[in-house]
Amino acid sequence: MTKAKHAWKRWAVVGSICLATAGLLGADALARPHGRECGHDGLGRLERLEGRIDELELDAEKKTAARQVIERARAAQEPQREQMKAAREQMHALLEQDAPELDKVLAQADAIGALATARRKEHLRMMLELRALIGTEQWKGLRPHKGRGHW
Repeated sequence: MTKAKHAWKRWAVVGSICLATAGLLGADALARPHGRECGHDGLGRLERLEGRIDELELDAEKKTAARQVIERARAAQEPQREQMKAAREQMHALLEQDAPELDKVLAQADAIGALATARRKEHLRMMLELRALIGTEQWKGLRPHKGRGHW
């Protein structure tokens, strides 16, 4: 393979990765106005969850405990949100360079992925804690209907 073909393929791969990453980051920014995880109604996931908790037939003690679980999750999300914002800004800075280094871009993509995974795990911990707290029957009433949201 000639040097020109090899260089062209390398730039094609780097360009593809940059475009894909920029597309993912742009789509994520558009999907979360004002840096919050918002739904179509402008409420974040935790706010909608609190509303659904309030609609359940739970005694006051369980409702209070459920709200505390959600509040702990909210408090844990803020530093995670800031870390994700910083990681995305670093990615944008890398991609804005005239010739982004592939290894640095991929390492930053891994860092963003690790942060996203940590956020997802924290959310799952909260959901499982709520499930154990409110019981199976109430949990069934809390879960979104098919086609309406997800965990």
